[in-house]
Amino acid sequence: PFYDVPAEAWYYPYVQTAYGLGIIYGKGDNIFDPDAGLTCAEAVKIAACIHAKQKGITEEFQLYGEHWYDVYVDYCYSNGIIEDYIVFNWDENATRAQMAYLFSRCDTNPVYLNDVPITDIPDVGDTTPFAYEILDLYNKGVAVGSNEHYTFYPDSQVKRSEAAALVSRILRHDMRIELPKC
Repeated sequence: PFYDVPAEAWYYPYVQTAYGLGIIYGKGDNIFDPDAGLTCAEAVKIAACIHAKQKGITEEFQLYGEHWYDVYVDYCYSNGIIEDYIVFNWDENATRAQMAYLFSRCDTNPVYLNDVPITDIPDVGDTTPFAYEILDLYNKGVAVGSNEHYTFYPDSQVKRSEAAALVSRILRHDMRIELPKC
């Protein structure tokens, strides 16, 4: 239903799937805003919704607390999606690494297609924040990098279109991508 998601865009099937699954919505008035950033609060909401959907939880989250996202943050902490020592600034735009952390850990039905060593991702190493969650998404066929070299750009802000792609690949195993060996 989004006029700013053209059928020929690389992200069209992902936005269509993530929206159809009830995980990602537009920004109102038939606008998806595919290039806009995603806050950490929006990312934690998505992670909680993915986890709940995979667990077969059908009840809607009941909002409470000072912030609209408190229920999702609490859900993620109580279900081990976020470890106790991890803290995000919920109002800031999420980085691709932060999104990878949340999305890797909310997947309750992992299916692995790839065997990508961390050395094959040129901008991710042992000391990169959330490196092993990033690697996990590559090995599941959920993350594939931004170019033929598998570059991830962990410190860049995540776009709504990119989040829709990851959501779709987590929830629809037939959308996962098998990577060629480097």
